[in-house]
Amino acid sequence: MTVLEEVSKMRNQGMSDGEIVRTLQDKGTSPRAINDALNQESIKSAVSKEEESQEDYSSPPQYNNETYAKTQEIPEEGEYYPQEEMQNYQGYPQEESYDYSPSQGIDTSTIIEIAEQVFLEKIQKIQKKIDEISEFKTLADSRIESFSERLKKIESMIDNLQLRILEKVGSYGQGIEGIKKEISMMQDSFGKMANALSDNKKVERENLKKEPQKKGGNEDTFQSLRKISRKK
Repeated sequence: MTVLEEVSKMRNQGMSDGEIVRTLQDKGTSPRAINDALNQESIKSAVSKEEESQEDYSSPPQYNNETYAKTQEIPEEGEYYPQEEMQNYQGYPQEESYDYSPSQGIDTSTIIEIAEQVFLEKIQKIQKKIDEISEFKTLADSRIESFSERLKKIESMIDNLQLRILEKVGSYGQGIEGIKKEISMMQDSFGKMANALSDNKKVERENLKKEPQKKGGNEDTFQSLRKISRKK
């Protein structure tokens, strides 16, 4: 059984709103659900009472056929009426009087107040959702901003790294060029030294070819000196 059905049942039993609230709170029902159910039941009962009052207003009073026939048979003035007929005439049913005052249902101001309360509750729910969305938007904006700043920092770091790599590559190129120059200079010096050595060897060979006789005379002198030393 829903809270609205319980409220309707307890109101039909003649319980007051305070008793209904206490009973539902003892059952563990939330105050908001109790308030909503009471408001809905009040609106429902107000609408049903208004419909009943409209039905009573639209239906004309019903007369008994016998009574209508007796009223048609009323004699003219001057005629004698028996006492029994006069008593019957005085006992005819009178038309019922209907009170069409607005006190039969809930006052219009009460209905408007209840409707305003329901509307305010709905507006509060919508406002709460709007606040949550705005809070989420604020957090998302801050996070997006921090993320964009981090991206900018990463981009600057990548740019600096590229510049350093290019500088290193340039320095390596310059070093290689220097090494090439040194190697070429060493090759030139080695070439000059090799040419000088080859020239010296040629000169020595030519000198050796020109002085074969000098070597023979020298040998004879060495042998004569050896003989003299032996004789002594």
